[in-house]
Amino acid sequence: MRNLQTNVIPLSTGVRQFLTTDELAERLNVRRQTIHKRYSQTGAYFSVRPIKLPNRRLWWPLDAVEQLIRGAA
Repeated sequence: MRNLQTNVIPLSTGVRQFLTTDELAERLNVRRQTIHKRYSQTGAYFSVRPIKLPNRRLWWPLDAVEQLIRGAA
């Protein structure tokens, strides 16, 4: 697994406030199935709770993802 700290770009600099599950998986260098499995077991991915949209997709809040990446979760 690569070092995430060297590849961290502040996510909140843009207009968006949420990530899709695919984008979250890419940022954390894990498979999307890993995120879905943890979410189905606990309702969160390492304390990051998504917003569930009416179309059943998940939006993951950027500020919580930034904290997870920095290790401040």
